[in-house]
Amino acid sequence: MSPRGCVPGTRWLSEARGQFLVSGLLGAMVAAGAALLLHPEANSSLDVWEIRGNLFTGIIIVELFSAMMGAANRLGLQWNSHVMGLGQGLFVWSAIAVLVDALHNVLGSYRWFTALDNVRITVWTAAAIYWAVVFWKPERNRNPLSPEMEQYLLGLHRRVKFDLSRSEESLSRLRK
Repeated sequence: MSPRGCVPGTRWLSEARGQFLVSGLLGAMVAAGAALLLHPEANSSLDVWEIRGNLFTGIIIVELFSAMMGAANRLGLQWNSHVMGLGQGLFVWSAIAVLVDALHNVLGSYRWFTALDNVRITVWTAAAIYWAVVFWKPERNRNPLSPEMEQYLLGLHRRVKFDLSRSEESLSRLRK
């Protein structure tokens, strides 16, 4: 255990929980507001809601990956890991997708649909190539655990083994 009696990082996580909740709610409200404020040109109300839904989900995805990369940065995770590469590619693609969806709203979905969708497809293809390169390269070795974290993990392992043995004993008594 750490000197404060908690997992290293849990204090930050518990303090950030409220901030993440507020940020998530505000982000959803911003996404919903942006989707509802724009009045796209469309032939039917179903098409209007499809365009708005695409914009809403795109904004949510951009916010999600922004939060993920911000949290990873705060936690000191490596930016050149495979997981971060996946997140970076999805972030760029979703940001372009939001721009394309916003342009669909402003310019109309029919007149510019093919050209705008080709931009989205091109960026997706570029992201796939980026992922191929990122996943092809080996990840750098991770930094060793601090002695405090190593002691915490060993203690946690002992605790889990102890709790598991007690649970198994309880189950065997119940079965008899």
